[in-house]
Amino acid sequence: MNKKCDCDCECICECNGYSVSVTENGIAYTTTGDAVTATATASACSTISYEDAWINASNIAKTNANITAKNDANIIDQAISIIEFIYTIY
Repeated sequence: MNKKCDCDCECICECNGYSVSVTENGIAYTTTGDAVTATATASACSTISYEDAWINASNIAKTNANITAKNDANIIDQAISIIEFIYTIY
């Protein structure tokens, strides 16, 4: 969405700037090879161009989605390790 910043702009930018929100997906894999996905949305402003704002928001959203997916995959791996450990001692 190409939106000129105005007083209702959710981000802080010059009133002659551009504002955009972007949603990106991330993926990570557990140690067993299962895919874990995540989605993140980010907003950015730019006084340069809509494309500049989009690139910044996209990079932030993609990074956050990948980090979230990686963290979720790590949690799944830890849960599997705990279950395997408990299974071996009983």
